[in-house]
Amino acid sequence: MELSLFLFVLLSLTAPLLVQSHHQEPNNGAHVFNVFHYGAVGDGRADDTQAFTDAWKATCMSSSSSPTMHIPWEKTFLLQPLIFRGPCQSKNVHVEINGKIVAPSDPSKWKCNHSYCNKWIKFVRVDGLSISGSGTIDGQGSRWWDLSCGHNEHVRLVTLYKLQSFPIGNETVYLSIANCMHFGIFLFFQGCLVAPTGFVIAHSNNVHLSGLIFMDSPNMHIFFERSTGIYASNLSITAPGNSPNTDGIHIQKCTNVFIDHSQIGTGDDCISISDGSSHINISRIVCGPGHGISIGSLGKGGNEETVEYVHVSDVEFRGTSNGVRIKTWQKSAVRISNVTYSEIYGTSNRNTAVWFACSESVPCTDIFVKNINIQSTENGEETWSYCQNAYGRVHGEVVPMVPCLDRR
Repeated sequence: MELSLFLFVLLSLTAPLLVQSHHQEPNNGAHVFNVFHYGAVGDGRADDTQAFTDAWKATCMSSSSSPTMHIPWEKTFLLQPLIFRGPCQSKNVHVEINGKIVAPSDPSKWKCNHSYCNKWIKFVRVDGLSISGSGTIDGQGSRWWDLSCGHNEHVRLVTLYKLQSFPIGNETVYLSIANCMHFGIFLFFQGCLVAPTGFVIAHSNNVHLSGLIFMDSPNMHIFFERSTGIYASNLSITAPGNSPNTDGIHIQKCTNVFIDHSQIGTGDDCISISDGSSHINISRIVCGPGHGISIGSLGKGGNEETVEYVHVSDVEFRGTSNGVRIKTWQKSAVRISNVTYSEIYGTSNRNTAVWFACSESVPCTDIFVKNINIQSTENGEETWSYCQNAYGRVHGEVVPMVPCLDRR
């Protein structure tokens, strides 16, 4: 009797705490916003986009010191294109991804809200953002690749809703019965379908991305844009070697970027660096398959662009089509300077393992190469370099030789 009375009193005192709403903020400290509390299903079939949107709004509006949006283990969440917008109330916002996030596998099922399908997941204007966990972000891009310019020269038009196809001669033409004036359409370039980028972080400062698996994006896997202070580490990024335009990480108009301890193998560049980027540090990367690590292409149309202070070190290439590349258009006004490649080794499945192609009007300057050894995947074959309008120095053992640089 006394024990029963004690349990009744204890339950009466603790019940208000047990039923406290998940929407209520704690007085201080971290707060976790679980997507299941906002209606997520997590079966890989139901659309969880709205649940993620609501969980993000709660996280971003939280005044706690380190609010966390939580995507749980052992569940699969289907997301349509989604933008996570800031600025947020807290200076430190965490997104913990332990489950699996997937895009619609059928391009015709993407919902783009009357705008071009040029991205899948995007974080914009979120300073102090940390995205980490052991989860997977799967773009399910194989059907996009089949429709891309790189794989199918006969694609003429694909629109978002009710995709249908029919043969005309030896060609397959994809048309939609939807009214293009009222519904969003996919983005095209010279008559071909341009697939959406998988994961974008833009206009954000002090960003940390770590521990995640990215796979099979329709286009580029990760795109850092117009941001400062980016730290990306311990990532795995994979796609088939013949998947078109699936760069692992693309950097554009960013400064102070650090990428390390990651394994990247895709159908395009493992890491590509574009215009307006400076102070880029890349180290301890395993790259392959793919095209290697590239600066460019830059300067098409004569544009004035700058890339400077790029440091690439401790990289292993595994059967890439190139190793390190600099690509600018001739007669362009692109300025590439202060680029260092050191402690780089591995194999290339093409003979040209180093490619420095710079503009005659504005050559690349202060290119420093130290201790590089990239061999051919073919026994008995030698690798070589292509070097045009690039000036700088080499030091230590460099294979293949880069004759346009001075040895000092």
